[in-house]
Amino acid sequence: MIQNAQKNIFNKYIVYRDGNYPFPAESVAVFCFLLSIQAVERISGPVLELGVEHGGTAFLLAQSIEHNEKIVLVDLKKSERFKKTFEKLPFELQSKFIFFETNSRNPNLDNVVTSDRFRFIHIDAGHSKSDVLHDAKRFGELLIDKGVTCFDDVFEIRWPGVTEALFEFLPKSRISPFLIVNRKLYCCKDKDHSFYYKKILHYIDNVSTFGNVRFWEETLLGKDLIVAKIDARHSMLDGLIK
Repeated sequence: MIQNAQKNIFNKYIVYRDGNYPFPAESVAVFCFLLSIQAVERISGPVLELGVEHGGTAFLLAQSIEHNEKIVLVDLKKSERFKKTFEKLPFELQSKFIFFETNSRNPNLDNVVTSDRFRFIHIDAGHSKSDVLHDAKRFGELLIDKGVTCFDDVFEIRWPGVTEALFEFLPKSRISPFLIVNRKLYCCKDKDHSFYYKKILHYIDNVSTFGNVRFWEETLLGKDLIVAKIDARHSMLDGLIK
């Protein structure tokens, strides 16, 4: 079931990708994997992304949206590339998008975003310590039960402020890291940590659909963490999953 759900999400996504993947192939694989777990487990709710740029992750997240769900996006503006891809989507899916052209510090987001709870949150806006700490505190814990928050560019040498902010935020928060793949750190509510940890260990072989998988277990901030490497390349994904 997990593998079929992955195929469904991925095959819908590649229809709109315009010949390239706007983010690493490893991340495509993990997003499909985690979204498929949510689909199989019937974890339902809206999706939130901060920092949209060209829409690489947004359009992938959108392929998991069900009839009663929505995808909420926050960025300073819609890029031309985003607009071009958005126009290709069927009207029914377009109607699920809510795009706020503003920065994540806008107080007006309190009424329209932070009052909600999400099943998947992707935080990829400003990368300074101040920006990441703000976004983590304001949005990072807005999860439904068994929801996931993904932080981008953790342990990335170009953006030390991201890691510094999360090492300050996470120990005081109510969410825990359970997986890291290719600079993206995936977290869930403290009480759901065991759920995701066990599910990933049980199903991780399914990710081999996207390429060879190596993984090991570590500890981060006192929590068990799965570290994974997936030999996923854009050239592999091109002819993938029939």
